[in-house]
Amino acid sequence: MGLAPLPAPTVLGFVGQGVRRLLGRSLEASGCSAASPLLDRAVEVFTEIYGDGLLVATRPYPGVEAVLRDLASRGVVLSLLTNKSSAFSAAILRGLGLEALFRAAVTGDGDLPRKPAPDGATFLVRASGLPASLALIVGDSPEDLETARAAGIASCAVTWGFRSRDELAQARPDHQVSRPEELLGLAWPG
Repeated sequence: MGLAPLPAPTVLGFVGQGVRRLLGRSLEASGCSAASPLLDRAVEVFTEIYGDGLLVATRPYPGVEAVLRDLASRGVVLSLLTNKSSAFSAAILRGLGLEALFRAAVTGDGDLPRKPAPDGATFLVRASGLPASLALIVGDSPEDLETARAAGIASCAVTWGFRSRDELAQARPDHQVSRPEELLGLAWPG
């Protein structure tokens, strides 16, 4: 876009409410208006570059795949709530061999409002056939925890994502874990 690169920690701090918001914040940090015509072009460029390299460096965090498979084998209903597009989300799950583990997904380009709005979480709970009292949102951002609270669902912050332990603790999760294996110690309905 002809702008100086931003430090990675700055950009990672903008992750959490969709690509358009990420890029708008990045433009503002570079001295441009988020309402700049550059934003639409930045979204186009990002979509092309990200789509072309979607699985180049994308991997589950160490231990996550084993935990997901363990939970699925126990009959735990796993769903995905993401602000990523449906095309990118499906390609990532398929490319990583995780697609079959998830019963349903709500993505950022669907009909429901994006996180932190509670609508996607509420939809997924209804689709699971379980009461909200048995649901748990596991996430790595304050937006995930805010979504859980707004939907009346318990939350678990994971500290291996983009946000600091302190930032997650300030969002007041019901649970907080530092290693994927700790998720197995939580009560999971079948």
